[in-house]
Amino acid sequence: MKITTAIDTGYGYTKYCIGKNNKPPFMKNKFQTVINTFDKINNIDLKYYSKDDDIIIHYNNTYYQIGNTTSSDFFANVNTLNGEFHGSDAWKCIIFKILAKNFPKGTKKEDSLDLIIGLPLNQYQKKELIVNDLLKTIKFRDSKNKSYSFKFDNIVILPQSAGSIFTFDNKIENYEICIVDIGHFTIDVAVFEHGQYNTKLSFAVNEGTHNISTKILDLLKCDFEIQDIPKAKLESDLIRGNFTFKGKTIDLEPYKLKVGNEYANKLIELLKTRLGTMYDMINQYIVIGGGINLVFNSFKNVDIFSCETKDASFRNVLGFYNFNSIE
Repeated sequence: MKITTAIDTGYGYTKYCIGKNNKPPFMKNKFQTVINTFDKINNIDLKYYSKDDDIIIHYNNTYYQIGNTTSSDFFANVNTLNGEFHGSDAWKCIIFKILAKNFPKGTKKEDSLDLIIGLPLNQYQKKELIVNDLLKTIKFRDSKNKSYSFKFDNIVILPQSAGSIFTFDNKIENYEICIVDIGHFTIDVAVFEHGQYNTKLSFAVNEGTHNISTKILDLLKCDFEIQDIPKAKLESDLIRGNFTFKGKTIDLEPYKLKVGNEYANKLIELLKTRLGTMYDMINQYIVIGGGINLVFNSFKNVDIFSCETKDASFRNVLGFYNFNSIE
């Protein structure tokens, strides 16, 4: 039996899926990339974390608490484009957490275990070092001293922004395609020329949708003279369209449209600047990512832009999984 685990570790959210024998994955989920470290187990405070995030990883004399939280203060404190987060012990422990909590029981020695991981462009060149490190048998413990051991037969590292290409029809190989992945903290842009990933033109910037929520927050504070609006609550309410705070219900749609239009125009100008003459050669700009709901209305009338709302935040990790099926 072949078991494939695909993981897309973003700075806002980590997405993963697990499947068997190249069939559609039986497990698909995501959680906030929230990391808290402690040197002693009695220092861990679980109150900010979801009750189902009960596995705490013990690795290299450090305890790693990883999972969803309602406190934005607990997001991993990393430099999103220039840091060394991917490949670090904290990054490894995210992988460990997924394996410990979700890996199918009853695997046998003869089973083939494959791991597909995405890396940001700035760290993709280091992939061989990371692969060689991870190819060692993975061993770790949790806070209850339960031991885990995994040995992967194949580990594949792909550019993080490129995974989603494997979720689209093969006809894209005949065109110039640009995939714009709008995440919480970053925008990842992947350019494909006749199906080939162009590393020179692809890029990432710190312009994710947290900028949208920050601007909407500032507008609300000004319009309603409210100073203590919790950003974490606003971010969750932006999806629903209404914001209720201290007895007031505020329609967020006009704010989303105003700020979303500004964001979309700025993004188009960024693409024109970074892609140069290639901008007009692109046949289709495909917008994906968890932030797509905030900019969908701003892009829907732009002919060469299409928004893929189905599995928008899972596109890359599903592409990683599909890549292994193709191989």
